[in-house]
Amino acid sequence: MVHRSTEYPAYWEVENGTDIEIVVLFRSYPGALVRYHIDRTSGETYVTKEVPGITDGEERTDETLNVRIGHSSGASVNSALNSFLPGTHAFS
Repeated sequence: MVHRSTEYPAYWEVENGTDIEIVVLFRSYPGALVRYHIDRTSGETYVTKEVPGITDGEERTDETLNVRIGHSSGASVNSALNSFLPGTHAFS
């Protein structure tokens, strides 16, 4: 599932997932590739970043978040992700 802006070359894309983790890519306007690695059960998330031509591959950042806590008390991880990725309903 991809949600792309028609105004700027920035988009969200669900890259892949396993039974344990969902990986969501955000491609920013200047070209940075930010990946959110989301634990399907807990919602705990860590972030990696890559800037093609500038960094030597993908590097883990110090950013962490919890998509479940950021959404609402008791919300499922899938429900939280659907609200964070406007225009997509990739998680059910």
